[in-house]
Amino acid sequence: MNNIDKFYKEPLYDYLVCPFCKKPLFYNAQRERLECRECAQFYPEKHDVIQFLIRESSNEASEKVETGSGKRQEYVFIFTESLKKTDVQYGELISLLRMNVLNKYGREPDIQIMNDKEGESDDHLVDLFTITIRKYNQSCVVESSLDLDLKFIIDSAGYVHSDGDLIYSEVWDHTKRDEVVKKMKEYASSQGKNRYRFCFLTKTSSKDETLRELVIDEHRFFLGETLFKQNKDYVEENLKDCLNIENKNSEKAEIIIYKDNQLSVEEGENDFVWEEGQMYFLIYHCSHKKENPLHKLDEDKPYRINGYTTPAPLMKAMLNLAMVKERDTVIDPFAYTGTLALETCGIGCQVIASDICETLGLADNIHFLTKINGLNLVDLKNILISNNPPYSDLKQLARDFLKYPTEGHPFTKPKEEIEELLEKKPLLNDRINRLCFYIIRRFYVEKSMSGPEEDSFMADLTDYVKDIIRKLEKYRKTVRNQSQVDKIAMIKSKGWDWLVLSADATKLPISESSIDVIVTDPPYGYGTEMTEETLYEIYRGFFEQAFRVLKDEGRLVISILDKVRTGKPIGPKTRRPGVIKLISKIAKANKIHFIVPEIPSSTGYKGYFYWKSEYALNRVIISLQIKKTPEPPSYTPTYEEPLNGIKKTELKNALTDIQKLRERDLDLSIKKALRLIQENPDDPIILRELAHSYQLKGIYGKAMYLLCRALEMNRNDAETWFRLGLVHTRSGNFTEAEKAIRNASELRRKDMVIANELAFVLWSSGKIDEAIEVTTEAYNQIKKTTAKKIKYQILNNLSYYLAERGEADDIKKALEISEVLGIKEETKLSHLETRGFVLLRAYRHSNEQKFLDEAISLLEYVHRKDLRNAFAAFHLMEAYKLRKQPKAL
Repeated sequence: MNNIDKFYKEPLYDYLVCPFCKKPLFYNAQRERLECRECAQFYPEKHDVIQFLIRESSNEASEKVETGSGKRQEYVFIFTESLKKTDVQYGELISLLRMNVLNKYGREPDIQIMNDKEGESDDHLVDLFTITIRKYNQSCVVESSLDLDLKFIIDSAGYVHSDGDLIYSEVWDHTKRDEVVKKMKEYASSQGKNRYRFCFLTKTSSKDETLRELVIDEHRFFLGETLFKQNKDYVEENLKDCLNIENKNSEKAEIIIYKDNQLSVEEGENDFVWEEGQMYFLIYHCSHKKENPLHKLDEDKPYRINGYTTPAPLMKAMLNLAMVKERDTVIDPFAYTGTLALETCGIGCQVIASDICETLGLADNIHFLTKINGLNLVDLKNILISNNPPYSDLKQLARDFLKYPTEGHPFTKPKEEIEELLEKKPLLNDRINRLCFYIIRRFYVEKSMSGPEEDSFMADLTDYVKDIIRKLEKYRKTVRNQSQVDKIAMIKSKGWDWLVLSADATKLPISESSIDVIVTDPPYGYGTEMTEETLYEIYRGFFEQAFRVLKDEGRLVISILDKVRTGKPIGPKTRRPGVIKLISKIAKANKIHFIVPEIPSSTGYKGYFYWKSEYALNRVIISLQIKKTPEPPSYTPTYEEPLNGIKKTELKNALTDIQKLRERDLDLSIKKALRLIQENPDDPIILRELAHSYQLKGIYGKAMYLLCRALEMNRNDAETWFRLGLVHTRSGNFTEAEKAIRNASELRRKDMVIANELAFVLWSSGKIDEAIEVTTEAYNQIKKTTAKKIKYQILNNLSYYLAERGEADDIKKALEISEVLGIKEETKLSHLETRGFVLLRAYRHSNEQKFLDEAISLLEYVHRKDLRNAFAAFHLMEAYKLRKQPKAL
């Protein structure tokens, strides 16, 4: 019933009738077949019937959640960075898709990343909530049956440049200009009377440097044997009656034609290896563009110590990876200039921006950029471009604030934080003067990078200041137009609250388990004189504090140095491998477990993403979700069998009849249980049995309510805890399922059924190591008296989990277990499917052809016998791909 119950829900269930007598059919869960009570016909392998049910169910669900047409729509997302620089954008986009669907439909989607069109599934194997992503170098195509809120995604993103409907996508070599004209005319016709502006993204039309890799060189590229310029002219000539041509400025165009490369990605020892694949010809209707003036102004915040700062889009992407939502409490213990705090404005959460020094400058930045309408820029400008006091005093103070070591690189004076300067220089107590001081000081830092101050610098200061003021004035106008344009929701947020805290990240004055999310970019030791040991101790203290203050299931997203490309030596302890080992060590010491992040990277799950600066650094963005070890239940372990403890023979017989009736007619069994509960409203066993019927019916809310009522009367009932865990599992809430089943396991430690279900929940949550540990313990308890059904299920699951983890010893053991299981008479299709998966993993590990051949043979057999087995279909597609013989299933 587990794999098919969703296909038999109201109102579709009422339409199932026997082809012979036309009486209603029902599903026998025990025998796994459709049956007719009137003529005793049954349908164990009527694949045409099952296939019809799956397709109809998808359509019905589509109407139920109001997804519009119910057809799978394709959307284009253009990124501001290519995958050669960062793959953060895919993790960010996935998290935004998940948040969008969860907020709108109350359920998280299944995200699948496809490398090519051959990887897509047939419609009948794709769930309504499955979203597929086809990735290219700097863009991607998202396919979904749900109505996605494109504006929400682009307003919330850091690296999404624009998005909109896909009009045309084809391999460059297969593109025909007549087909392009046809597709664009069809799209223009479907949109009504609007005459959209369209353009080819070429060197002439594109002024945006972030899109340079998408630009088509019309004088060098060919489409077939014809120069692209000629094909471009042909297309424009044939579309001039239905679309307006925009050749000079792509920013004004609504329909964009561009090129992008499909890339294969492999993880190397320290970096990605990028191999160029096929080039694609793409057209999309640009619905929304990213316009965030705060990002553009990020480099011009008044307070900044030196020339290094975390890019605002990267901070925004890290917040999205952390799935930060409204009313969350977020902390950045290395806040520096306040970029992250500013990026949280539009979310409506609470943020603590903490640092160990110069927190006044940090607070000034936040206040300055969020309260800019209350700032008199005229006063600021008059002070900065005059030679009268206090300008001359501020200029001298900025020069005095720098020192020059022997190599000529400027550093701020030791222990001369802004707070200490206030005691010596009262003129900095005025906020306008302080902002002027920040700007002048940064000018000296940037201009003095090559050596001590020169007289020529003074002539540049006025121009530098005027440029800053112009940017601030433009920014303020954008903010004032907020009500009309609604471009930067962060400034208009009502629920946002912030606190600047002067604190050591290794000694945070924050209560235990009080923070939802930590997102931070700590120091790397690159631009400072800090030793590796000092930085390592800072990291160690920070992670200990992070695990202490984070709530159970809290998230941690952190940027770590991976590689330096300027020759500066950085020790391995403070780069990615060393930091990951440190995290694991501290987590183990504090009994912290990790929930596998639900956000995969563009190459599958690694738990981290790459970000590369233009010249100097490669960073790794590590995304984690922690699980704190729960305290064991305080009650005494006891256990009751389902109907044990019922003293009334009449009541026991009634419950027995309900259990038997449940196999034949689920609705009738619920009605009888409801009558029984009216006579015995506080009987926990009746509540539990009625809940089980609701679970089988797919009405999980009522089932949970009844089980919770039963637990209020008897919290020592392992069966009730176990049934509650099953309900949570079927509804997809694996976190609550784990809690309930662990309680049942504590009450019945040697129950292999409970252990097997617990392992399944752990595996579903991504805790593969724990799942293997629990299943191995159950495996070691198998005896001759163990029921065959339970024994074989444990063997099956253990071999599957081991194969998925994929280490050499795991593969060997999984092969042994699955081989023993496969020769038993009791072997089921699910066992053969597992055996096929194990063989696939063995082939990937050893490259022995016999494993692949046997895997394909088994999986083809399972797929023929059971079209409902999506796992078998998925593994079979993987096997075909390995054999380089793709087939449509």
